[in-house]
Amino acid sequence: MSRKAISKSLVLALVATLLVSLVIVKGTGAHEEPESAVGVHDAMVHAGYLDVSTNINDLRAQVGNWEQGNDSGRRIGIEKIDRLNWVIPHVSWPEEMEKSIEQLAEALEPLEDALKAEDLAAAKDAVSVVGSVSHDLTHAFYDRWVASIEGQASAATTHAAYLDVTTNISDLRSQLGNWEQGNDSGRRIGIEKIDRLNWVIPHVSWPEEMEKSIEQLAEALDPLEAALKAEDLAAAKEAVSIVGSISHDLTHAFYDRWMASIEARGEADMVHAGYLDVSDNINDLRAQIGNWEQGNDSGRRIGIEKIDRLGWLTPHIAWPHEMESTIGQLDEALKPVEAALKAEDLDAAKEAVSKVGTISHDLTHAFYDKWVVEQRAGQETVQMPIQGPGAMMEQTPPAMTRAQEMPMAPSMPSPAMSTAPSELVNGGQQVYASKGCSACHGSTGQGGVGPSLTHWHDDATIKSIVRSGAEGMPAFGASQIGDDELTALIAFVQNLATSR
Repeated sequence: MSRKAISKSLVLALVATLLVSLVIVKGTGAHEEPESAVGVHDAMVHAGYLDVSTNINDLRAQVGNWEQGNDSGRRIGIEKIDRLNWVIPHVSWPEEMEKSIEQLAEALEPLEDALKAEDLAAAKDAVSVVGSVSHDLTHAFYDRWVASIEGQASAATTHAAYLDVTTNISDLRSQLGNWEQGNDSGRRIGIEKIDRLNWVIPHVSWPEEMEKSIEQLAEALDPLEAALKAEDLAAAKEAVSIVGSISHDLTHAFYDRWMASIEARGEADMVHAGYLDVSDNINDLRAQIGNWEQGNDSGRRIGIEKIDRLGWLTPHIAWPHEMESTIGQLDEALKPVEAALKAEDLDAAKEAVSKVGTISHDLTHAFYDKWVVEQRAGQETVQMPIQGPGAMMEQTPPAMTRAQEMPMAPSMPSPAMSTAPSELVNGGQQVYASKGCSACHGSTGQGGVGPSLTHWHDDATIKSIVRSGAEGMPAFGASQIGDDELTALIAFVQNLATSR
């Protein structure tokens, strides 16, 4: 089940990134009162929007997890609202977005009340309103505000725009897969994703290291859009393949050339950008090792690429003292993971990446609980925390919670406790493994970037989610998972619940 849709999540997965300096330190060395509590800055607005939309997607997914019986979804949902309440009042939103932002702030209050009161029905009603407001905010951002700005060339804006572009491409490819499975909404949403890309691409002054790939991408989107509007699936599949190839080249241009060309910098926006990118790549790395565990060697190879990207990122940020030690631990912890991947030693890779997950958790706390708090307290500058897309995805938070960071189990659970025939459950276990479900849900269904499956009993619910998709998860049609395979998969998932 594709990580690309999570966060991919990213996920991220988005996902952008920036912090905004709100108090200016002047030459005397003392903090002087700023003329305004906030400042309008194009990169700041872009980052703020990405942060808000990412947290909303995560929030909606967590309410869904809670509905499936996982109370951690309720608790994480409250955390997401806390982050939104950090971001919203600390950005000077442009007039094109003000109304939607005000409506969002109001809509979050009853949702938070419902989550704290453990009132699921009220939470579902409230999160539906939040989703509607988020849709309006997206149109305000892309259709009105982005159209009003001129190209920006700062490092922070480049980073935010890159994350925006790659997230929309990932979403676009996922939606095309949904359309192929018979869901026409995938085609319509795909057209919307292209509209967003066509707003963002010309409104950024891209660095020369990325210009060629950006130009190729803009050209490649035209035939894809035409195919989607003409409802020509074959042409759309061919066109999106080209877009995917260009996106791959753009990623290399960003990390291998542009990122390598900039000096290590410690401005708040670059620290935040670095944190977001690091945590997103760690989540990707862990998911890819899960794919490799299920027999897909591309997961091993992509995992090596993720470590390469982390190797570009960590030395090109002048990390603050609150995060410096944890970043150093991360650099050291990645070495045995890389060695194990290159040696094709799965057991060693699983053990090593478990330590990386723990350090990622510590890094998240160092960032939000220490560095961001210090910035907001005005000890250096007052700034807002921003999460970024990794997931506009799909979502997924910058780093997993400790509950999500369970080490990968060495084997699947025994099917003996299921009421279904053992042969059927065993067959479902094979489907679960071969389709990559464990990459998001864990090898024992315990959850990870995706929700836990250990509370699911109802045949119809499981079938509906697999066939129609859900928040952060694409649909799997009969050409991907046959009816007999689906029957077996349902038996296996129900066995996970029985085993608990």
